Amino acid sequence: MGGEGAKMLVVAISDPISTRRIVKTARELNPAVSILVRTRYIREVEDLYRLGANQVIPEEFETSVEIFARVLRDYRIPGNIIQNQIDLVRQEGYAMFRSPSIKGERLAKLTSILEKTVMDTFFIDSNSTEAGKTLKEIDLRKRSGTTVIAVVRKGEAMTNPHADFLVEEGDILVLLGSHAELNKANEILSEKMPG
Repeated sequence: MGGEGAKMLVVAISDPISTRRIVKTARELNPAVSILVRTRYIREVEDLYRLGANQVIPEEFETSVEIFARVLRDYRIPGNIIQNQIDLVRQEGYAMFRSPSIKGERLAKLTSILEKTVMDTFFIDSNSTEAGKTLKEIDLRKRSGTTVIAVVRKGEAMTNPHADFLVEEGDILVLLGSHAELNKANEILSEKMPG
């Protein structure tokens, strides 16, 4: 094989039997080599770690992450928010693959993260009771569980607005939360001024 002195080995072939054989042989020949493996299916991950891989990237998982990212882009979620969510999903997902004993707990946490990534927008009109208040005064996070991830004003998006950001008539709030949280936020923001 000739890999006894190698520092890193990347295995990216589509034959699962040969992939396993390469990982096992490489680990036997060079216990210090770092082995990175691309595999097609999540179900192969545990075996590859057991055979000596240091990192395993399942295409199935990465394809799901890419679909997730594209859906968020279609909903016009700011790029930095998308990247943060992808980083969280990858961190939780890959940790789950490396520690099968805590798979159930990690899977529940990963599902929770994905459930929290529903996005909606709300237009602040002239009758809104929230116009003229700061985000801290409106306090959607405490009152509904949603997070204001951006405010669009006159076509310009301001991401991660601070608590002292003053909401004005004509603003569009970009909200992140579960379906139930977004419904509650919509109820709060839909309250109209008396008269």
